[in-house]
Amino acid sequence: MPFGLIRGSERVSALEHTVSEELKKRGYEYPDYKVMAKYIIYLIMKNQSPDVFARTYDRNFTDWLFAEAAKGAPESERSYTYPPAKCKEPDTFATMRNRMMPVWTKRPDILWVGMSSFDPQSEIEPPRESEAESDSDGGGEHKLVDLAVVFKEVQGRPPSNWSLKKALKKATGRHPDLMTITQKPSAIERNTHMIKAILLARTTTIYGDYRDIEPLMKEALTVTQHAMRVFNEIREALPDIDNQAQTPHSFEEFIQPDCQAVRKQSVTSISKIFDIMASSPDYMRRDMTFGLAQAVENLHARLPHDTFACTDADIPVWRQVWSCVMTGDDATWHKHVAFLLRPFQEMMTELEDSGELEESGERD
Repeated sequence: MPFGLIRGSERVSALEHTVSEELKKRGYEYPDYKVMAKYIIYLIMKNQSPDVFARTYDRNFTDWLFAEAAKGAPESERSYTYPPAKCKEPDTFATMRNRMMPVWTKRPDILWVGMSSFDPQSEIEPPRESEAESDSDGGGEHKLVDLAVVFKEVQGRPPSNWSLKKALKKATGRHPDLMTITQKPSAIERNTHMIKAILLARTTTIYGDYRDIEPLMKEALTVTQHAMRVFNEIREALPDIDNQAQTPHSFEEFIQPDCQAVRKQSVTSISKIFDIMASSPDYMRRDMTFGLAQAVENLHARLPHDTFACTDADIPVWRQVWSCVMTGDDATWHKHVAFLLRPFQEMMTELEDSGELEESGERD
């Protein structure tokens, strides 16, 4: 062991106490100085060199720490020679792509892979040191660049993401952030969460031929544009009670006789939203509205379409209508629709700015 340090010995316990007090003295702030001191001594015992500590502490403390660790050590171990640092090429998007290539070539079920990157030579943030892995592979794990993976159409069970993540982690030393889709006619419809990822991931093709997934990309873009139209129509259909002659500011005001015109306009708006939803594809109502479609359908079935009076029996229904028409801080439906629309607006803006909407063909 470095400096003859043995876990559990009196010498190690005394050294941990000394380091704990020195950390306090030098003004380093930790919730528990004893725990931090134990960790520091643990790293020394695991052959971590002074350079590792110099990343966190000033050189003066690092020199003091190793001089203190050498006190009381056998003569033969007072000057410890650390193993040479492993030479490792810097993590750039280009080198990361090279490390992942054997993973793709061993998977005949993978059609195409895209990586969200900009400059292939730009460096990726290095992994952070962690106690859990400092003595095994020389560093902690860090999130891998985003990947979009398109699997070939297969019969039977869909491909396993778990085995692919495991292989990528082994090849790169980083946690892969994967979003996958299978190439089949209705894949986009059943994987709407992939729309943004797969469109933006086309910035860099790292495996496969982009021409093979062009139909998938076009379908994704079509779905995206359709979703924007639908959510914009819903947003425009939401009742605007602030522009009414009689503007209710609370539910109690909303159910008063003089607000009957507002209730009528609210029912008309909800019916229009119902019609918009009813004419939309199943996948949009099911996957892309986060419960809004079901709420509209349930409410529409209970709406009083002929009379807009408010009896005691009608209050539960009108309370649901009020949740739809509210504005300001309590605008539940208005906020929900804005939430649904925002990511599509951001994505289309990015694609327009980058020229993606006008480009076609293979991207490398």
